[in-house]
Amino acid sequence: MDNNSIGYRILNLRKKKQLTQKELAGKVHVTEATMSRYENNLREPKGEIINRIALALNTTTDYLLGRSNNSLPIRELDDNKSIDVDLDTFIEKLEEVDGLRFHGELIDEQTRSIILKTLIHAREIAEEMHRNKVNPTKQ
Repeated sequence: MDNNSIGYRILNLRKKKQLTQKELAGKVHVTEATMSRYENNLREPKGEIINRIALALNTTTDYLLGRSNNSLPIRELDDNKSIDVDLDTFIEKLEEVDGLRFHGELIDEQTRSIILKTLIHAREIAEEMHRNKVNPTKQ
């Protein structure tokens, strides 16, 4: 089976999550037979079903569709998380992912590069501010 196929990716993530086909099918609201067809590339899930599968497997639709090789979604920030870790993760994913969209429109390589450089620069500024706060120098 082609490890870039949607079926392989669904099967692989399902097994990593230790779910049966029946359990995943239940979460996605399809029959077990339909899920089997998806995993064996006999049928391809469409639109909303792909979204439900991605949600159930805690991944992105881009990963399932082969647009990204990173199966982990960008986590949402909450008040108890350290933003530096999330920012580093986001920067890494931005470097890896092809076919990025902004407001539904594909962005070109130049725009992607500018966004990436801006985030890296913001991270560097935040790091410098943190160092100065922890180890203030006499002025």
